[in-house]
Amino acid sequence: MAGAVSSLAAGLLLDALSPRGWKGETLAGLAVVACLAGLLSIWLLRRQHEPEPATRNAAPGGWAALTECLSDRAVRPFLWYQLGWHAAVACVAGFISFHMLVNLRMGFTLVALTVWEWPWCGSPRRLWGRAVDRLGARPVLVLCSFGVAAVPAIWMLPTPERLWPIALEALVAGVLWGGHGIASVDLSIALAPRGGRPFYLAAFATAGGLGFAAASILAGLLASFLPAQFSLFGVSWTAIHVLLLISALTRAAAALLAVRIQERNARGVPELLRTLAGDLPKTMTVKRLPVPKPWAVFHPTIRHAAARAAPSAGSAPSP
Repeated sequence: MAGAVSSLAAGLLLDALSPRGWKGETLAGLAVVACLAGLLSIWLLRRQHEPEPATRNAAPGGWAALTECLSDRAVRPFLWYQLGWHAAVACVAGFISFHMLVNLRMGFTLVALTVWEWPWCGSPRRLWGRAVDRLGARPVLVLCSFGVAAVPAIWMLPTPERLWPIALEALVAGVLWGGHGIASVDLSIALAPRGGRPFYLAAFATAGGLGFAAASILAGLLASFLPAQFSLFGVSWTAIHVLLLISALTRAAAALLAVRIQERNARGVPELLRTLAGDLPKTMTVKRLPVPKPWAVFHPTIRHAAARAAPSAGSAPSP
């Protein structure tokens, strides 16, 4: 929510000041604000105390822990998935904002609004969380990975005159990325043994970072060699459209790597689909709250007044 509000505020500021020739100054000011926010975050993080270690037993560290992680057969499929998945996402992640601003000619405010696909996904995330607790993280990760593979294909549909597919992308991506994030974190913790968990988590992050960095460089090189705009099968294409297509195909391939991941006591994707079909109506049901009646406030007062008046009337002397 904080990131979405900040992005929207920055977009509104840029759209208001850029036409007056203050784009450079506005960007510089936003950079200063970002640096100050980063320093504040560091100060807050330093105030956070570290938890007490759960055990005092010596655990392997350094190269020994890394070697143990790489030789663990239960962990190796997840490492390959992290490498392939982040590489597939990186094929277009660094260029989508450029695509919106230049090719789709969207303003900074509209670009910032695309971030708002996340805050409204509270109910689906609760649904994913219950599914992970009951069925395991692996089926959720597999399902969401194949679903997110369609997101770059949706991004190929918008044009400067037709922007409504972006709303569809926000709906699909907001729901599926929420489940993907929950399953990824849960699976990372489940696969890492308690003793060497910090080193395992570091290895998972490193695998994803290496894939993201390498794919970003290769995607940039490919985009620089492609023409800015060309026609294919009677349809106008840009270099970003090619990267979107590559990202969709490589995400589908990386989703196949998720199928090879093994998790103890995890159920299958078909059972997950049946569970979601049964739980979705309950999640989307809107509870009706009783509508207060303003005149109901006066009823007790009238009853009490009538009760007090009854004894007084009975004891009054007769004429």
